[in-house]
Amino acid sequence: MRGHILQNALKDHLETLGQSSDAERLRLALIGAKVAVFDWTVGDDVIVWDGAEALLHNHPNHERLQTGQAFRNWLGQEARARLHTFIDDPTPFDPAFTVEFEALSRTRPEWFEICAVRLPGADGRTERVTGMLRAITDPEIVGI
Repeated sequence: MRGHILQNALKDHLETLGQSSDAERLRLALIGAKVAVFDWTVGDDVIVWDGAEALLHNHPNHERLQTGQAFRNWLGQEARARLHTFIDDPTPFDPAFTVEFEALSRTRPEWFEICAVRLPGADGRTERVTGMLRAITDPEIVGI
Protein backbone atom coordinates (compact mmCIF):
# COMPACT_ATOMS: atom_id res chain seq x y z
CA MET A 1 0.00 0.00 0.00
CA ARG A 2 2.79 2.40 0.88
CA GLY A 3 4.37 1.79 -2.53
CA HIS A 4 1.08 2.71 -4.21
CA ILE A 5 0.90 5.99 -2.27
CA LEU A 6 4.50 6.87 -3.20
CA GLN A 7 3.84 5.97 -6.83
CA ASN A 8 0.80 8.29 -6.95
CA ALA A 9 2.73 11.10 -5.25
CA LEU A 10 5.58 10.73 -7.76
CA LYS A 11 3.11 10.68 -10.66
CA ASP A 12 1.44 13.88 -9.38
CA HIS A 13 4.84 15.54 -8.92
CA LEU A 14 5.96 14.63 -12.47
CA GLU A 15 2.68 15.96 -13.91
CA THR A 16 3.21 19.24 -12.06
CA LEU A 17 6.77 19.49 -13.41
CA GLY A 18 5.51 18.79 -16.93
CA GLN A 19 2.92 21.56 -16.69
CA SER A 20 5.51 23.97 -15.31
CA SER A 21 7.79 23.11 -18.18
CA ASP A 22 5.04 23.88 -20.71
CA ALA A 23 4.27 27.18 -19.02
CA GLU A 24 7.96 28.11 -18.93
CA ARG A 25 8.41 27.26 -22.64
CA LEU A 26 5.39 29.38 -23.51
CA ARG A 27 6.68 32.29 -21.41
CA LEU A 28 10.09 32.16 -23.08
CA ALA A 29 8.56 31.86 -26.55
CA LEU A 30 6.39 34.92 -25.93
CA ILE A 31 9.42 36.93 -24.81
CA GLY A 32 11.47 35.79 -27.82
CA ALA A 33 8.67 36.58 -30.25
CA LYS A 34 8.00 39.97 -28.62
CA VAL A 35 4.39 38.94 -28.09
CA ALA A 36 2.08 39.26 -25.11
CA VAL A 37 -1.21 37.43 -24.80
CA PHE A 38 -4.20 38.72 -22.90
CA ASP A 39 -7.58 37.61 -21.67
CA TRP A 40 -9.96 40.46 -20.90
CA THR A 41 -13.12 39.74 -18.91
CA VAL A 42 -15.18 42.68 -20.13
CA GLY A 43 -17.89 42.70 -17.45
CA ASP A 44 -15.34 42.80 -14.62
CA ASP A 45 -13.00 45.01 -16.69
CA VAL A 46 -10.01 42.83 -15.75
CA ILE A 47 -7.19 41.91 -18.13
CA VAL A 48 -4.77 39.07 -17.39
CA TRP A 49 -1.50 39.25 -19.36
CA ASP A 50 1.28 36.79 -20.16
CA GLY A 51 4.50 38.23 -21.56
CA ALA A 52 3.56 41.89 -21.17
CA GLU A 53 6.40 42.79 -18.79
CA ALA A 54 9.10 42.05 -21.36
CA LEU A 55 7.20 43.53 -24.30
CA LEU A 56 6.14 46.75 -22.60
CA HIS A 57 9.00 47.42 -20.18
CA ASN A 58 9.74 50.80 -21.85
CA HIS A 59 6.16 52.01 -21.48
CA PRO A 60 5.53 54.06 -18.35
CA ASN A 61 1.99 52.79 -17.80
CA HIS A 62 2.44 49.09 -18.58
CA GLU A 63 1.82 48.08 -14.96
CA ARG A 64 -1.61 49.68 -15.11
CA LEU A 65 -2.89 47.83 -18.18
CA GLN A 66 -4.76 45.36 -15.97
CA THR A 67 -8.10 47.00 -16.74
CA GLY A 68 -9.90 47.51 -20.00
CA GLN A 69 -10.25 51.21 -19.25
CA ALA A 70 -6.47 51.63 -18.83
CA PHE A 71 -5.87 49.56 -21.97
CA ARG A 72 -8.30 51.67 -24.03
CA ASN A 73 -6.68 54.87 -22.72
CA TRP A 74 -3.27 53.58 -23.86
CA LEU A 75 -4.52 53.06 -27.41
CA GLY A 76 -4.68 55.87 -29.90
CA GLN A 77 -8.06 57.47 -30.63
CA GLU A 78 -8.73 55.54 -33.86
CA ALA A 79 -7.74 52.16 -32.38
CA ARG A 80 -9.80 52.90 -29.27
CA ALA A 81 -12.88 53.68 -31.40
CA ARG A 82 -12.46 50.48 -33.43
CA LEU A 83 -12.05 48.39 -30.27
CA HIS A 84 -15.15 50.01 -28.73
CA THR A 85 -17.21 49.17 -31.85
CA PHE A 86 -15.84 45.62 -31.89
CA ILE A 87 -16.82 45.01 -28.26
CA ASP A 88 -20.23 46.70 -28.40
CA ASP A 89 -21.49 45.19 -31.67
CA PRO A 90 -23.89 42.39 -30.63
CA THR A 91 -23.62 40.69 -34.02
CA PRO A 92 -20.19 41.39 -35.49
CA PHE A 93 -19.61 40.33 -39.06
CA ASP A 94 -16.29 38.82 -38.00
CA PRO A 95 -15.53 37.74 -34.41
CA ALA A 96 -11.83 38.47 -35.00
CA PHE A 97 -10.27 41.90 -34.65
CA THR A 98 -6.93 43.32 -35.79
CA VAL A 99 -5.68 46.86 -35.31
CA GLU A 100 -2.31 48.60 -35.45
CA PHE A 101 -1.56 51.61 -33.28
CA GLU A 102 1.27 53.82 -32.10
CA ALA A 103 2.16 54.22 -28.43
CA LEU A 104 4.84 56.39 -26.91
CA SER A 105 7.43 54.62 -24.82
CA ARG A 106 9.84 56.36 -22.45
CA THR A 107 12.25 56.92 -25.34
CA ARG A 108 10.43 56.79 -28.69
CA PRO A 109 7.18 55.98 -30.47
CA GLU A 110 6.52 52.29 -31.07
CA TRP A 111 3.95 50.51 -33.21
CA PHE A 112 1.95 47.54 -31.99
CA GLU A 113 -0.62 45.17 -33.43
CA ILE A 114 -3.52 43.63 -31.58
CA CYS A 115 -5.15 40.47 -32.92
CA ALA A 116 -8.07 39.31 -30.83
CA VAL A 117 -11.26 37.34 -30.84
CA ARG A 118 -14.54 38.33 -29.23
CA LEU A 119 -16.23 35.69 -27.07
CA PRO A 120 -19.93 36.43 -26.53
CA GLY A 121 -21.96 35.41 -23.50
CA ALA A 122 -25.37 33.77 -23.62
CA ASP A 123 -27.01 37.16 -24.26
CA GLY A 124 -24.78 37.82 -27.29
CA ARG A 125 -22.89 40.67 -25.64
CA THR A 126 -19.14 40.47 -25.42
CA GLU A 127 -18.10 38.53 -22.35
CA ARG A 128 -14.38 38.18 -23.07
CA VAL A 129 -11.80 39.40 -25.52
CA THR A 130 -8.76 37.16 -25.89
CA GLY A 131 -5.81 37.87 -28.10
CA MET A 132 -2.25 38.94 -28.54
CA LEU A 133 -0.29 42.15 -28.63
CA ARG A 134 2.95 42.29 -30.56
CA ALA A 135 5.52 44.94 -31.32
CA ILE A 136 5.71 45.70 -35.03
CA THR A 137 8.17 48.58 -34.87
CA ASP A 138 11.09 47.87 -37.17
CA PRO A 139 14.22 48.41 -35.03
CA GLU A 140 16.24 49.52 -38.06
CA ILE A 141 13.75 52.26 -38.91
CA VAL A 142 13.64 53.72 -35.40
CA GLY A 143 17.36 53.28 -34.78
CA ILE A 144 17.29 50.66 -32.03
